[in-house]
Amino acid sequence: MLDINDCPPEFEMTSYNFTIIEDFGRNFSGPRIVGRVLATDNDLGINGTVNYRILSINHPFEVGDSK
Repeated sequence: MLDINDCPPEFEMTSYNFTIIEDFGRNFSGPRIVGRVLATDNDLGINGTVNYRILSINHPFEVGDSK
């Protein structure tokens, strides 16, 4: 028996909004956490893995791993 990818990821909240102060880059050096999102997938194995990415190429943000 094999698991199929039949369960879509479900986010913890339906919408996420994050705010940063305008001079954030001048007052802080190094990475800072702006916000966190959480999604789970009830599929088994690799089909249950959830990955995140930012689609825009012109952004000052990156997605990091959270353990």
